[in-house]
Amino acid sequence: MDLTNKNIIFYTLFIALMEVAIATSFGEEANLEEHFVISPHKTHVNVLNRLNGNFTIHCKSKDDDVGIHVIPVRQSYDLSFRVNVMGSTLFFCSVTSQRGSINFDLYNAKRDMKRCPTQCNWIVAKVGLIGLKQSKIPEIDMYISWSKSLN
Repeated sequence: MDLTNKNIIFYTLFIALMEVAIATSFGEEANLEEHFVISPHKTHVNVLNRLNGNFTIHCKSKDDDVGIHVIPVRQSYDLSFRVNVMGSTLFFCSVTSQRGSINFDLYNAKRDMKRCPTQCNWIVAKVGLIGLKQSKIPEIDMYISWSKSLN
């Protein structure tokens, strides 16, 4: 057996052992698809302004601060990204307006990979922040009310 064949066998065994080790570290009933994600698609998040005035949104992840943005009436804030291999992508945001403020997870892979795999939509409205589940007919599945400012 030449060196190339030995290397192929070694790497194949190594990968198989790593898969077994990872699977057992999550428990016997764990599904690897729930823990590892390699998506060919980007995830798009849209936050639409349905208020009578502007709102300000400031979003961050563990690694990135995507900045502070003022969103005019009937306009939207858009963010696109790929979910990381471990499926732990998280973007958290604060929204402020004359109605108050809301702190929330804009995108949490553990929650949203099935809820909105490629398109996550939010609406900023008088009542608060409304989250829509991705489907042929979008349905409201999340609601966060405004926290009043302590001024």
